[in-house]
Amino acid sequence: MWNPVSSSRRHLLIGAAAAALMLGLSPAHAETTLEKITAKGTVTIANGSNYPPMEYMENGENVGYDVDLGNELGRRLGLKIEWVIVDFKGIIGHLKSGRSDLIISGMTITPERAEQVLFSTPYIDFGIGAAIPMDSTVAKPEDLTGKTVGVEIGTSGEAWARKNLGAFATVKTYDSLVFAIKDLEAKRIDGVVNNVPALKYNLKGHTGVKVTDVWDKKGAGIAMRQEDKDLAAKVDAVLAEMKADGFLAGLDAKWFGTGE
Repeated sequence: MWNPVSSSRRHLLIGAAAAALMLGLSPAHAETTLEKITAKGTVTIANGSNYPPMEYMENGENVGYDVDLGNELGRRLGLKIEWVIVDFKGIIGHLKSGRSDLIISGMTITPERAEQVLFSTPYIDFGIGAAIPMDSTVAKPEDLTGKTVGVEIGTSGEAWARKNLGAFATVKTYDSLVFAIKDLEAKRIDGVVNNVPALKYNLKGHTGVKVTDVWDKKGAGIAMRQEDKDLAAKVDAVLAEMKADGFLAGLDAKWFGTGE
């Protein structure tokens, strides 16, 4: 049976939907992170600032490879950068809660992290290896059997060591890579597992230690929330430009002394 009230309501709904379409609006549309930061003109980037040379404090200023990268990313996107320093152990939670828009903090791409965040294409190779005493005979992971290795909490080095060494070596955690290296020099541990570029940088000036060959090739990426696929596409396009025009090679030369 025809109902004049229902018919009237239906016409009102149709009219409202039509008006929304005419205005270019979608009642179900939620603003994406890319739209938000574009409208605001600012992108908030989370950074641990405790992982030289990728990021660290120098004379009260946050500096490093990732800081240079983030500042250049913002410039090429036409956005101001708002850096926020976050303890690396909680940095993914900071991003997922919406308190930051990106993570640029030497974050190695791993399957476990990829379940929580959306990664850009890799911007640097972060192969895993170990710092060992100069007189050590350790050449491969199995040579650490029965030994103690130091790792920085929350890093890919910790995850890798627990997965690949935990069955035959003791894994000892540290709040900072610097503290682990000090214990290595004092012979309190037998090795420090981390990405090779960071190990080499932190061992400058340390004559009693050396770094193994790369044991497992890894890449570091910029992290975003899983739903931010449009932002990831923009970021990947800029990273491709940086690689093509030599900007990334320049960062390698500046912070690691190589152009690789």
